[in-house]
Amino acid sequence: MNGTGSWFGAGGNEYVAEFKDGLPHRQGTMVLADGGRYSGEYKEGKMFGQGSLTFADASRYMGE
Repeated sequence: MNGTGSWFGAGGNEYVAEFKDGLPHRQGTMVLADGGRYSGEYKEGKMFGQGSLTFADASRYMGE
């Protein structure tokens, strides 16, 4: 997968992101099955750079 798109995992996680070689890369959003959410930058499938991580209990982390 390369380019912008959506991916739905078997465990209920969803990615709406730019992809490179099958992995989230650059900007994207991941919605976890438990209600958590990450919006921000990715590099080779990993959270990288600026982003916002909201946990299922509504607590939030913003930064690098």
